[in-house]
Amino acid sequence: PNTNIPTRYLNPNTNIPTGYLNPNTNVPTGYLNPNTNVPTGYLNPNTNIPTGYLNPNTNVPTGYLNPNTNVPTG
Repeated sequence: PNTNIPTRYLNPNTNIPTGYLNPNTNVPTGYLNPNTNVPTGYLNPNTNIPTGYLNPNTNVPTGYLNPNTNVPTG
């Protein structure tokens, strides 16, 4: 009812079932962002930033903690 996407379907690219709205991001899971190759609708627990979004100013996907600097990208 939230996404109009049938549930119980595994996205072959992400192995994540589609048709589920992440309550934190309001983004349906199981969709690969074609720019970042990162599945959307997942909150990075370290940054609290949803993944799968390309920052238009930096062209860097958000929600990823750089392991060398501990600074979130994007």
